[in-house]
Amino acid sequence: MDKIQYKENSVSPLISSSDVDSQYNTSLINEQELVFSNIIADLVEQWGFKRLLGKVWALLYLRKTALSPIQIQEAFAISAGNVNTVLKELQQWGVAKRVKVPNDRKYYYKVDEHLWRSIANVFKARELRILDDAIEGLDQLETQLKQKNAYQASQVEHVSKTLQIAYQFSNLAVNAPIDKMSKLTSLVKILRNL
Repeated sequence: MDKIQYKENSVSPLISSSDVDSQYNTSLINEQELVFSNIIADLVEQWGFKRLLGKVWALLYLRKTALSPIQIQEAFAISAGNVNTVLKELQQWGVAKRVKVPNDRKYYYKVDEHLWRSIANVFKARELRILDDAIEGLDQLETQLKQKNAYQASQVEHVSKTLQIAYQFSNLAVNAPIDKMSKLTSLVKILRNL
């Protein structure tokens, strides 16, 4: 497995107290939380999300108790507006939720402890939609090409069928109960032969 390459502004996986960037409030976020948040930020950035989404999600994930927006703001030394935007977006993706704490009027935030559910929420909301749009476009193109160029129509049909199997596979992976997972094996066999 390739080792993650850290950007210059990321926290190195092996850091000492003197290496911690002063932009973070180290009394509110420890070195390991910074390392974890940067690893997750790198990962989600590769998926096309903002780094700050990954950092905030990571901090919420590592904390046993829910955090207030002010705690997040102070930990990362970011504006209240940035925190609110990130928290709304995390909620929209279904990977964080707003909760009430007894005897406190403020709202706090926490993430779903079931990591696969969080990944599946994002996958359903984004990747499956992208595949569906591509399949629809390819099917329309195939219809147009059938009358003009049979070879190109067959090539487009092949790509469309492959994406349809990938869609079924992905949909099954994120939605199916465990007892239906054997169907994934048959879809993989079909994909390998396309």
